[in-house]
Amino acid sequence: ILNTGLLGERKGVNLPGCNVDLPALTEKDKEDIVYGIKNDIDFIAASFVRKGQDVKDIQQVPTRTNKFMDRRHVTPECNFVKEIHDQYWPPEHPVPGIISKVENQEALLNFNDIMNESYGIMVARGDLGVTSF
Repeated sequence: ILNTGLLGERKGVNLPGCNVDLPALTEKDKEDIVYGIKNDIDFIAASFVRKGQDVKDIQQVPTRTNKFMDRRHVTPECNFVKEIHDQYWPPEHPVPGIISKVENQEALLNFNDIMNESYGIMVARGDLGVTSF
């Protein structure tokens, strides 16, 4: 240990060369998406997207574990964002797009997949500089 200082709350840790296995969405993220859709957001900014599947995971959440969904939907997977949208808005109202934030080497390696699944991309230049070079 070179530094015995304490790491404070809400601080990031860069792990160059490591693939991190974290879920794309937390329960708090799902609550925030529901709140945002109710309040007519245009986009969902998804941080720490590492692969295209992360974007799909934001869109598709198993209904059986999704407390935000109307229980009449019984399919094993649904489009979480669209289904929540449809509970509050008419069909012609635009569904929020997902803007994926590319922050590390793993995301760079999977950039094309992320881009294909996303409405748009934002790049964390500082984080990429720390983890990629």
